This record gives sequence, structure tokens and C-alpha cells, in this order.
Amino acid sequence: MMGLYLEVLVVVLGSPESGVTTPSESAEELFARARDAASGRAPVPVNSWLPLLEHSAQLGHAPAQAMLGLAHAQGHTGVIDQQQSVLWFRKAAQQGDRNSAFNLVTLCTARPVCIQGTREQQLGWLQDAADSGLADASFELGNLLAEFEPERAYRAYMAASVVDHVPATYNAARMLALGSGDKLDADLMAAMHLFARAARAAHEHPKAAADARDALGRLRPLWLKQAESETGLDAMTKRFDEANRMPHEAEEACTSAWRRGMQHWQAFEEAYVAHASYENAAAAANLRLAVAVFSEMLDGGSCQATNGCKSRECLSSEYSSIRMDTASALNEYRTYLLLSKLAEGTRNLARDPSELAVAAGWHERLVQSDLCRELYAVAESDQSCFNDQLAAAITLRRRNNETTKAEALRLLGHQHAHAATHWITHLQTPRVFWPNLLAQPWWVAAQFGVATALEAAWRQGQLTSDLHRLLRKSALQDVDQFERITSSGAPISGRDGDDADAVGVWSEFMLFDGAKWNERRCAITIALCTVLRTAPEVAGDVRTADGAILGPQGQVTVFRLRPGAHVLPHVGVSNRRLVLQFPLAGFEGVGFRVANEWRNYSEGRAMVFDDSFEHEVVHNGPNERFVLYAVMHHPQLGVPALRNSVGDGHGTQEIGLNDMD
Repeated sequence: MMGLYLEVLVVVLGSPESGVTTPSESAEELFARARDAASGRAPVPVNSWLPLLEHSAQLGHAPAQAMLGLAHAQGHTGVIDQQQSVLWFRKAAQQGDRNSAFNLVTLCTARPVCIQGTREQQLGWLQDAADSGLADASFELGNLLAEFEPERAYRAYMAASVVDHVPATYNAARMLALGSGDKLDADLMAAMHLFARAARAAHEHPKAAADARDALGRLRPLWLKQAESETGLDAMTKRFDEANRMPHEAEEACTSAWRRGMQHWQAFEEAYVAHASYENAAAAANLRLAVAVFSEMLDGGSCQATNGCKSRECLSSEYSSIRMDTASALNEYRTYLLLSKLAEGTRNLARDPSELAVAAGWHERLVQSDLCRELYAVAESDQSCFNDQLAAAITLRRRNNETTKAEALRLLGHQHAHAATHWITHLQTPRVFWPNLLAQPWWVAAQFGVATALEAAWRQGQLTSDLHRLLRKSALQDVDQFERITSSGAPISGRDGDDADAVGVWSEFMLFDGAKWNERRCAITIALCTVLRTAPEVAGDVRTADGAILGPQGQVTVFRLRPGAHVLPHVGVSNRRLVLQFPLAGFEGVGFRVANEWRNYSEGRAMVFDDSFEHEVVHNGPNERFVLYAVMHHPQLGVPALRNSVGDGHGTQEIGLNDMD
């Protein structure tokens, strides 16, 4: 706490007779006599001047009130009496005495309940004290202003924060995290920097530090989710810029490199949108250029500096407590952005077997970062980094025949205390794994009523009629066409030139997207929709043991696959679902692997498998393959029922997963 303002009272000296008062004396005259007595050179009893001072103060003379407050504060009345000191400083302050206002704020450690007065007086007194450098005053000023003047409150908090006032730092961070409409913009990155500072003060302010750690733990994944959803050059460049608020010698070169890499990335995306083919050479070339730039930023020299962040401006920065390699303009947030782009980009390039190890390496580096580990999934609807990138790394290592490394990565999933990655085998690594469900790659189709119904419809020729009607109308362009599987990361390859036209090697005719049936298309595939939309396993809900209701697990579609195509090894997103496939045409010469077992399609027979196991399709036949694909509930979740029979559907967890073969 800062010291009191000491200009008024210097010593307590005077003459014995000076304490006598007369009725005709004014408050000013009484104060003058008391002051003169108190400023003498020879020691005298306190009662020689104190009665004069008290009388003057009681008559409302502000200088006397100020002097009396100081006398009580310093013990010149015989005993230190803070309560009396506060009382007299308050009276003087209310009459405009600025020194008393400062002393009042100081003695009250800026607490408004102690200061009292009107709101306007409190604001004025606290502002004056804050302007004089009293951190507690800045903090309490911020508290008074937060609801009505958030921008001014934030400035007050920051004035205290720069001298390491931990509660003020926490409050400033909270204001930035929440924002306040058009009065104060939210800024998650600045908020995280400030929370990080507050969190490091556990010894001085354990409560504020603990709250800051909790807030930081919730904000970091939120920032990551926002970063993952950003698109476009300007938005991503702004995101990269905001990730570092500290001056750095290499800052300009580093941000310039990021923009250059993002320009290549944007060119890749634009080329791919124009022609969504894995054979799009222009898209692939720009993607490789982007990957090269981002790789150099991490492991090269564009973000490095000899002297790093050592300037006085940097060391005094409000963000100087953030972990950062002072030889680099990259902190953990920027590193995450780079690793995220490198993982995504190299996975798209990994159709080429020579790229598999490089892609896996970037995924592994991303998974090992603290930020990635903090964004994890425990349910299918959760956005995640850790689950997705670790599962992808395992698949890439397996595709590269590195099963030892795949197994090591599986065990890494067990080390995460919360993520749903406690996989049993590296052959079954969905992004969300439920350990108590029966796990087997292939299932007996006859145990599912929908499979039996489809086989009956096949025998009656209804499914063949559906397909012929669909192909005929499609050829005449009387109906929606088969649509290319457009994800740039879709695990597909084929013969040269086969992916060049509009629909490509792999396409689909969607009937149900997991939430709504396409009535226009169902009017063509009459038998398929009739069977499937009345099948509880596909279209129904399941009430689980804990009372939750799970809606349909995914889509119903007809897949078309050209001869020579290879659906590369991949895994589904959850083991709470199974997949039914029914061959409609062109299934000769098509091999299907789930886990370690290859099978072939049989005419008129459904196949059911668990797509959370690694699986792939190789088409060595002469004709286009057409198969029905339908996602079903795992039978151990509960007994599925159409929605009207399990309730009104309120509270249903719509998963709407979309994994394809």
C-alpha cells in the first residue's frame, strides 16, 4: 500500500494554554491556532492543540478535518485509530480536499464500502488515486465502471495490471474474453495472454491464479475451434498475426512467410473448387508450395532471429510472461496453426505412398503439442484435434506398413486422461471409441431385420428396378445426378484420367443425410427408401441405459465406384455404429477388407461390418460398382425404434456422421 499524503501534519508540538477556546472563534481561527500550536519547536501535551483541531473539524472546516484524519492515522492523538482517520478523511474529501481523498482511498485499500460517499465521489476519488499510481484504486475503479463503462473499466484494470495487480489482470482478461457488445470487442488471444500472467501468481493470489488457470483451460480450446473454422487468406492472416503480441526481430519476415504460404493454400482451394479431382495438377502444385513454406517456417529460418525478443519494449510487454522461444517469432499458438496446416496438407498429398511417412510425422508433431491435447473429443459431436490427428497418424503409419509405430501411437491414446482414444487394437481407431461395445470387424447380416428385408426386396426384383430407374433418369438428366465425393482428403485413387469428369471415380446418390430423407430421390428409389426409412436399425432412435436418446447414426446413399479404383485404408468416426452394404450391380471383381479379412460381395446378400475398424475397397472388376450404403445403430446400444415409439424426439442427439466406402 502506498503511504499517506503527509503535507498537512508534520509534528505535534505547542504550548499548554493554546487548547483553550472561546465561543466567538470561527472554525478557521480555531484551525489556525491548532496548526500554530502543532508547529512549535518545544514538545507539549496533545491536549494543547487537539481540542482546537477537533472543534474546528466538527464545525465543518475541511483543512481541520484533513489534519485530524492524519493525526489519528499516525497516532499523534496518543493511539493509531484508523476508523477515526477514515471518518475525518471522508468528511474532508466530501468537501473537495484531494489529499484527503487520496488518503481515504489508501487507508481503505480502495474498497468502496469503506470509502462510502456518492457514486460520483467514489469514481472521482478513485480516479485521482489511480492517476497517482495506486493500483488498488485502479482495480476498484474498474469494478465500479465495469457494468456501465466497460472500455474505461478495462483501461483501469490494465493500469493496475501493468504493476502486477493479479485480480485486476484477471478482470481485464475476463472482459476481453466476454466482450461487451459494441463497447468493448472480445479478444480471446489477448485474454489468454492475461489469464496466463494471472495464473503464474499462485503464491501471491492463489484464488485469482486458480480462477485464471481454469479460464485459460476453457479459452484455449475455444480459440482452437475458432482457428480451425477460419477460412480465407485475410482471416487466417489475422489469426496468425494476433497469436503473437510481442515485438520480435523476425516478426515481419515470419508474418510475410505465413501470408505467402496462405496465398498458395488459397490458390489450392480455389483450384480444387473449380475441379474437385485428386488429379487436379494445379491444386496439388499449390498445395505442395504451401506445405513447403509452412515447413520452412517451422524448421527453417524465416521466423528465426539472432537476437530474438530482447528489447526493453519486449521485456516490458504486458504479454511478456507467455512461453515463447526468444530466438523465434513463433509461440505455441502460431506453431499449432502451422502444424495444423501441415498435417492437413500432407494428408491430402498422401495418396502418393512416398508421402506417407512425412504426413504421419506432421500429424505426430501436432498430437504432441499441448494445444492439440487440450482439444479432444469424448463424444461424436465434439470438435477435436487430439482424437482426429492421432487416429489419422495411426492410419498413415499402417498404410506405410509401420505397424510398430502404429502400435506406439495407439498406446499414446491411452495416456490421455479424457479423450475417447483408449483403443484396444491399432486396427480399430475411430476418433471416438466406446470401450464397452462388442467389437468385431464383420457381423452376421441375418441378425438385422433390415438386411433380411433388403434381400427379400432383391429377390422380388424391386432393388434392380430401383437402380435401372435411377440410371435411366440420370442418363436423361431427369433427376439429380450422382455427386462426386468432394473432400480433398477423400481416401481414393484410380486409373489415370478416370477422375477427370464431373462425377469422378467415386460418387454417390444421397437418400438420407442422417436427419432428413430426400423425397424427390426416394420417388425414384422406391423400394430402397420404403425398406430403409421403416427400419429401426437405420431410421430409428435408441434410448441408451443412461436415458439419452440417440438419433439415426448416419446416412443412406447409393455409391458408384469405377473399375480400377482403390478406396484407401481408413477408419470410421465411431464404434457406436455399424455399416450395411448391399450390392446392386457391378460387384464382380471387387474386394473388401475390414481389419485383416478380405471378402467379396455376393449377389442378393447384404454385408454388415464395423467401419471403426480399418477398411478398404479394391475394384478390379470390369464394370462400375453400385452399392447401397446405410449406417445402423450398434445393437448393444439398446433396442432401436422409430421415433414415434420412443417419444416425441425432444432431446435427441443427432449425430449425422458421414464416412463413406
